[in-house]
Amino acid sequence: MAKLKSLPEYLYHVTPMSNIPHILSAGLDPKFSRSSLAAIFLSLHPDVAQNYSCMYDEETVLLKINTTFLKEDKLGPDNYELR
Repeated sequence: MAKLKSLPEYLYHVTPMSNIPHILSAGLDPKFSRSSLAAIFLSLHPDVAQNYSCMYDEETVLLKINTTFLKEDKLGPDNYELR
């Protein structure tokens, strides 16, 4: 996957509703990721992010993330896309 020339205004992330209080108080934190990679997975498209809701046994919410404050040097492609 080629690196984006610039970030879009928004990226998308799906998470269980039970995570929302913590996210609102502390933000998205890779330490709390269910992934062994300790990463936050974001998508260019809301429908792609929403597809990950099937990974959870509870109600999920789709977050629309403003990319203004993201550190581009911390972003990378999803390993799944590298296969």
